[in-house]
Amino acid sequence: PRLCPAAEAFAAESLRKKITDARGLRALATQLFIENGINNPILYFPCFYTVQAILHGDALTDGLVKYRKHYKEDILAIWRVWIPAQLLNFACSPLWLRVPFTACVSFGWTAYVSFTRGAKHDDEPQLIAAER
Repeated sequence: PRLCPAAEAFAAESLRKKITDARGLRALATQLFIENGINNPILYFPCFYTVQAILHGDALTDGLVKYRKHYKEDILAIWRVWIPAQLLNFACSPLWLRVPFTACVSFGWTAYVSFTRGAKHDDEPQLIAAER
């Protein structure tokens, strides 16, 4: 609310009113940009790959190399899920529902990322990694 003070009121408005609420639409765009333009590409994936490298016993830099290798594909995948989800969440959810909604979407996203990027090495089939 501090960064986007119009967000709470905007979420409670009718769709008809939202379309003409310039201040609320700016708050919505700001929230979407922070999450999908800063958090996901710059914070989430580097953290994911470095933690994964550490847990696999690899060097921290190995995680960053993997991040750079998959950057474009990963960003497009996360945007396909989180932009629509956060658009719905920020535009329509009351503040009390935002965290539970995000947790539900995150559960599905985490399962997807674990399945697609969970192997220690990119050339290692997922089923073999799961059998260990």
